[in-house]
Amino acid sequence: MGIEDEFYQYLADLKGSDGSGAPSLGDQAVGEILGVLGFLASMQPGERDRLRELFETMSNEISSPSERYEATEVPSDLLFVGTDGRRVVKGFHYSREVLGQDGPVIFPSSSEFVILGAFADEFIQEKAEEISSSWDTYEEQSDAWEIQMADFAFMVAAEYDKNPPGQMEDFLKNIN
Repeated sequence: MGIEDEFYQYLADLKGSDGSGAPSLGDQAVGEILGVLGFLASMQPGERDRLRELFETMSNEISSPSERYEATEVPSDLLFVGTDGRRVVKGFHYSREVLGQDGPVIFPSSSEFVILGAFADEFIQEKAEEISSSWDTYEEQSDAWEIQMADFAFMVAAEYDKNPPGQMEDFLKNIN
């Protein structure tokens, strides 16, 4: 049985699986798949092996080590990821010297649905100490910290709405 025959058998098995008697793939998709399968069937075995190696190499390149690292490692400057109910709010922390204030300092984002803001490390430390001294148990402190993070998210969103950053392109032009 050739590759096209296997595909036709797959389509025959697919018919009626939902009770309608029709395959769930559109006619155009089936035609495109058959075209690709016909091309693959016409290739010499060595050519198919080289194509398979090319796809494996491309797959490894697309998922480079740095992308895999980014997908598994939380950035060290990330404070929280939250929401204001409409948008994702990402909070970062940097030294007061870098930010020039306690924050939130708003940064441009590549998405209209993501707001980026930063707070000074020293400001965060002060808030942590306030929580630690105000609550006795770890559970109470943990709950208070979660509330504080939500407050930070709302602070970033409010500052963004009050004073939105410029476009990403303008921001990048000013970086030396």
